[in-house]
Amino acid sequence: MDLSQQKVRAALHTPLVDLLGCDWPVLCAGMGGVSRSALTVAVSRAGGLGCLGMVRESPAFVREQIYEVRTHTALPFAVNIIPAATEDELLSGQVDVIIQEHVPVVTLFWDVRPAVVKAFKQAGITVLHQVGSLEDARQAVDAGVDGLIAQGVEAGGHVRGTATTSTLVQNLVNEVSLPVIAAGGVLSGDDMASMLALGAQGVWCGTAFLMTHESFAHDYHKQRIVKAKYDATVLTLDYRINWPVEAPVRVLRNPEVQEQARESNVFRDKQQIAVQDDRPVYLLSTDSPLRNAEGDLQKMALYASQYCDQIQNVCTVAERIQQFITCVSRYIDIDDTDFRLQNSRSPCYSSPCSAESGSPEYNGFLSQAELSSVLFALLSNERDIVAACRELLRANADSALKARTETVQQDAIRYCFRLLGCLHAVGFERDPAKRATHTRCKSDDADLKVCKESLQVLLERVVGTLHQSGSKVHDPDIRYLLKDMIQGHQNSLVMLES
Repeated sequence: MDLSQQKVRAALHTPLVDLLGCDWPVLCAGMGGVSRSALTVAVSRAGGLGCLGMVRESPAFVREQIYEVRTHTALPFAVNIIPAATEDELLSGQVDVIIQEHVPVVTLFWDVRPAVVKAFKQAGITVLHQVGSLEDARQAVDAGVDGLIAQGVEAGGHVRGTATTSTLVQNLVNEVSLPVIAAGGVLSGDDMASMLALGAQGVWCGTAFLMTHESFAHDYHKQRIVKAKYDATVLTLDYRINWPVEAPVRVLRNPEVQEQARESNVFRDKQQIAVQDDRPVYLLSTDSPLRNAEGDLQKMALYASQYCDQIQNVCTVAERIQQFITCVSRYIDIDDTDFRLQNSRSPCYSSPCSAESGSPEYNGFLSQAELSSVLFALLSNERDIVAACRELLRANADSALKARTETVQQDAIRYCFRLLGCLHAVGFERDPAKRATHTRCKSDDADLKVCKESLQVLLERVVGTLHQSGSKVHDPDIRYLLKDMIQGHQNSLVMLES
């Protein structure tokens, strides 16, 4: 590993990595059926955290899959179960097996069950809970979980979230001190970089790993995603056999199935459409096609993240993770000065309060506390810009505006990383201010004009703050960064107007 690779690894070594024992802050979603032992092993071997998707599986099968994983790797992995979608007796058996087998990490989804969380915590197991709102998050924190998976409305499969991933991540980062992991629409290294810039400590990827050779998804499912267009998915309540009522899912559009869902007797008179795992699959059930599925696969639930058209090939897990890391590394400056700003815990800021004059306002410079407040405010604004860019990209199909927006977003992501480095260097880890809750529009309903105007207002606000504060900063490295940000955002405003 050369020096630049070491620096990238160090820059991406979030506290979540230490909590989970992996190399990269990349987690495989616990996709039922799709994420079995082969995919789990491959993700863990590639430096991420593999996760067995064991929803409604028998205790014997859960134990078998755990054994298969441990036969091929000694690296950490997780098991995902969903208490709300599992009968009590079966759930009890799953919990017992996971505890007996000393699984290092468990991930949970849907309703928060404090008793389940408590059982795992008492057994010394790290617990992550996937949540879709601030209220879900508060319940999970009260139950004692170790980290939160913030699922946005862009996610494929069952969707708990009602806000965009970027909105929920920002709200959770502002609300809780636990690690936040971004889930929903994380399909590339650019998506991962934007989520880390927003304050997430890692990413939880479903569709990106479904589209690998190691996943247990049927090739038909994968090829449908390869051929998917910009608006290929729909969020619907139609697929509800095997799950609680009113549980939305995001799937590839199928007008024929959606029409059949309107028929009054479709759920009463179950229509078998396929067989997999030696069990019947019924029309509008939540089963997605696995490798061993046979039948009318096009009528099954073809789960996919919104904007899955970004993924145009099937590759190995190792290649997918390397694509992510290579892309993220482009946002990380690795020259000596910038690397120090991002990673050093030693103050690089020479505070005027230590000057012989003894005055924090000596020569008109900001005190260390004042500087940290300004930097946190700028970071919050830059994160808003990243999120606004994501929504503008989602709402826009025009290639020229899309390219300009991507440039604006890339600059904002870099500035987020640099500001985080400055805050670490001056010795501040968390924002003392209570930031406003974000309530931006749902991803499906994003309006192009509103998103563009919102982004322009944010850029103008940041430029104003930078002009007011830049001359009062004592540290030359931070002062240089703020000047660079002024020029960069002024260029962004010009680009968006053109």
